[in-house]
Amino acid sequence: MRTLNSGLVFAFALLLSSCFDITETIVVEKNGSGQYALLFDMSNMLKDPMMSAMLKASEGETKMPDKDTTIYFNSLQDSVPAEYRAAVQKMTMRMVSHEKDSVLTITIAYPFDNTDDLNTMFKALEEVGKREGENGALGMLGGGQGLATGGVKFASGKKQFIRTADLPAADNPMAEQMDMMKMMMGDASYKLVYTMPGKIKKTTIPNATIAGDRLTATASMLDLMERKVNLSGELRYK
Repeated sequence: MRTLNSGLVFAFALLLSSCFDITETIVVEKNGSGQYALLFDMSNMLKDPMMSAMLKASEGETKMPDKDTTIYFNSLQDSVPAEYRAAVQKMTMRMVSHEKDSVLTITIAYPFDNTDDLNTMFKALEEVGKREGENGALGMLGGGQGLATGGVKFASGKKQFIRTADLPAADNPMAEQMDMMKMMMGDASYKLVYTMPGKIKKTTIPNATIAGDRLTATASMLDLMERKVNLSGELRYK
C-alpha cells in the first residue's frame, strides 16, 4: 500500500506542475482485444528545484531514489462495486524514477478484451478515484471526468476505431476544478499513439499523422481544456 500512496503523491505533484506530458497508447489486435497505456512523463520536474525537492520530501529522502515499481490495483477490488472488480484486477500502475538520467514516469496500463471492456476500465478507474475522495489524484488524472481522460469513450466496428472525448459542461461540478487546472497547464501536452491491426486509410482525428498502421496526434492540454481542439474522431483501416 505504501507504494500505491507514493504513486499518488507523484500524481498529485504532477497536478501542481506544468512540467509534464501525457501519452495515450492503444494497440488493437485483429480480434478487437488490445493493450491500453496512459503515460504521465514528469521527467522535466526533476530539473525544477522546487518540484524535485517536493518529490524527495515525499519519499523522506534527500536524494530521489531510483525505482522501477509495478503496482497492482487488485488490492483495491473490494472497495469498488462488483461490476468493476474484474477491471480493477487487470489494472496496473508502473512508476519509474532515475534522477541521474532525469527520468520520472507513471504508466497506467490495461489489457482489454474489446472497446466495451476498455470503457469499463475508465469507470473502474473513476471508482478507484472516489476511494480517495472527489479531489483524489487518481480521480482527477484518470477517472471518469478526470484531467487526462475526462469523458473519453471508445467504440469499434468493422475496420473502424472511434474515440470520443468531452470535458465537463460549465454547470458540472468538475468544471470548477478544470478551471483551476488551466492555470497550471503551461506547456503540458496530450499525445495519442494508436496502432491498428491493418494499414490506416483515413481519420477524422484532428492534428493526426498516419504512418502505415500507426496514428499519432498531439494537442496542448490547455487547448483541450479550453475546447479549442478535441481529439475525438474515427479512423478506418484495411
